[in-house]
Amino acid sequence: MDLDLDVVRSGAGPVALVDEDEFVAHAARYAYPATLVAAARAAADNLLALARRGAAPFIVQDGATALAALAAQLRRDAPGPY
Repeated sequence: MDLDLDVVRSGAGPVALVDEDEFVAHAARYAYPATLVAAARAAADNLLALARRGAAPFIVQDGATALAALAAQLRRDAPGPY
């Protein structure tokens, strides 16, 4: 599922959250539940923090290692079962 929110970094440039306007519009149009909106924003905030720290998955070279590192981080940081 794509909820429009994207964390991006171009090379060594700044980290940014993009397409938040699309997320807001789609949340209203498709009546996203408040819990989904909160979870999506929390996940985006978590990824922004990871990217700004240069933490996994933003420093890992191969995809399998990146996915394993992200899964481990999300398990540690998750406020509840997902």
